[in-house]
Amino acid sequence: MKNICRIKTKTIRQKIALYNTYAEICAPIKSIKHSELIDLIDCTHYLVDTTDQLILLLSKKINIKDCYFGSFKSVFDLKNAIEKGITKFVVASDYEMSMILSNASQIDEILLVINISEIIGEGCISRSGFNLDEIDYAIKHIYNKCCNIGISFHIQSPYKSFKNYYLILKNILPICKKYNLKTINLGGITIEHLEQLCENLLELKTFHLIVEPGNSLFSDAMTIETFVTYVDLNKKIIILNIGIYNGLLDCVILKNTIDIYSRKSGNLLEFKVYGPSSDNLDFLGVYKFSDSIKPGDYVIIKNCGIYALFLETKFYPCVPLKIILE
Repeated sequence: MKNICRIKTKTIRQKIALYNTYAEICAPIKSIKHSELIDLIDCTHYLVDTTDQLILLLSKKINIKDCYFGSFKSVFDLKNAIEKGITKFVVASDYEMSMILSNASQIDEILLVINISEIIGEGCISRSGFNLDEIDYAIKHIYNKCCNIGISFHIQSPYKSFKNYYLILKNILPICKKYNLKTINLGGITIEHLEQLCENLLELKTFHLIVEPGNSLFSDAMTIETFVTYVDLNKKIIILNIGIYNGLLDCVILKNTIDIYSRKSGNLLEFKVYGPSSDNLDFLGVYKFSDSIKPGDYVIIKNCGIYALFLETKFYPCVPLKIILE
């Protein structure tokens, strides 16, 4: 038995067309690192994190000049990216900036990551990035070596809202105007929020906008079919062949509410659903299933996000997913 990921190609292409109305798509390879998905998106730019991802893109004959190298990465991968011809970088710290300036002979573009936690508040914790009062220093420090500078930021769930995007941009736009910066990377923004922003902040149309829609692109187009490995009708417990440790970790991190159901008929009962480790931390929630459900029956998971294809932990090996483009 296999775990199956079904992806509606028509839905993906429709979303890509909508995104391209407002921005250029920069596909994050860490979320689409499957040959069929790279071919499906076929976007303007690619965001690369590791040497393995670079090798994958080279095998697909994608122009390295169309790639950005992401931040928070190892020195080894950064130097390797430079050696292979990367000239565009996303930078989130003074250390990364110094490494790039000292190792890269050619720098075509640098996107400086903004730490959004001080802007949004509400308990939002940003991994890293420059505070607003540090941007002046960063821009002046790199301007002599690279005059093509932009701003980048990412909002993680559950803080993705029009209000937060609007608030961040109202803080960023004065910086862009001050230094004549033309590029803004909005990260994994949904198409709905992007449309709202362009309608309410008309000056955005004067900028080169970049988006990185991983989950945002696949959320409505992707379902996973996995199978039941264990059922206890008395204790109302079901164990599935996919869970937190081998695919769905991102759902917990991003606090996504996943939907798990079966098309099997019968009286519906509430079951506690676990991933294959059956560990308490592998608990997926309480869902209703037919009282006739048994091991081997398939269930459907929606809203699990594109990272379900690739996320795994060393604690529990990842279950391979067969991708079917429909």
